[in-house]
Amino acid sequence: MTSAVLDTTTLVSGLGWAGVPGEVVDLGIAGRFTMISTRPLLKELGRVLRYPKISAHIANPERLLLLIEAVSVVVDPERTLAVLEDEPDNRLLEAAETAGADFIVSGDRAVLGLERFENSQVVSPRQFLEELGSV
Repeated sequence: MTSAVLDTTTLVSGLGWAGVPGEVVDLGIAGRFTMISTRPLLKELGRVLRYPKISAHIANPERLLLLIEAVSVVVDPERTLAVLEDEPDNRLLEAAETAGADFIVSGDRAVLGLERFENSQVVSPRQFLEELGSV
């Protein structure tokens, strides 16, 4: 089965609004691909879901965080990476490396600029839907 690490922006957009990120998150929750995460990524997701601007649109952030944790394979990164300038972006790479994920799904230009990281293809949410044959 295809596996992917979704960045926080994709998850938050997908949980709170309709559109391409929402389709990606829905497919992950439905088990169409294996969602990969780590404790640091889940902690970041929880923090962002509690931002006042976000929580105004998302009624129960704790419940959504628990849902994402429940449907994800949570791995413990084997090492700390410093590949990208924005430190939190490196957590995506650590998760992908540890799990051997097929994809890293992100809308972040710096992350997308990698195109590949080890065995993981770096794609936008729309490109990921295309890869899954869901567009």
